[in-house]
Amino acid sequence: SEIICPTSVRAGAEGVIQWDGFVEGDVLCLAAKDGDDHQLEIKAITSSGLTFYVPKSVPAGNYMLVLKRETRMELGQIEILPPSCPVSAVSVPSKVACGEVLEITGIGFAEGCAVGLKNAEGEVYTFAAELTDLGVRINIPEDMPSGTYDVYLFQEGLEWLLGTALEVREAVV
Repeated sequence: SEIICPTSVRAGAEGVIQWDGFVEGDVLCLAAKDGDDHQLEIKAITSSGLTFYVPKSVPAGNYMLVLKRETRMELGQIEILPPSCPVSAVSVPSKVACGEVLEITGIGFAEGCAVGLKNAEGEVYTFAAELTDLGVRINIPEDMPSGTYDVYLFQEGLEWLLGTALEVREAVV
């Protein structure tokens, strides 16, 4: 019978495959062109299909969706999109002086996260973030090179762009 697979699913999210041929014990995975397989978690099997979960650790890209039983059956192509940023309602200031505290507000920051500032040359300065009631804060070193930076969140082994064009300027004495 006809199999209907999603064309894309975001890492860290669930997808649904419509097909009446799934049985308990089936294994579903993503096969990359380099030969690596990423096993998916099957959440539920029904008479009309199954629901699966793509781990956040699966790199974004195009994969073959594969069903493993006694044999290996290719179900169709699927694109895995990058995971959604875990932080919402983000606000990054437009400027900060060297030696000051940079406060970033938002909901969803986790203990152990870090903030990275990336300049136009691609150099990244990474700082451990301190959780606050409104988000996170980092201390900008007094010797931080002045310039314009993109602001990144490093959390759960992944990175997300939080803001662009943060102006870091020398402290006014």
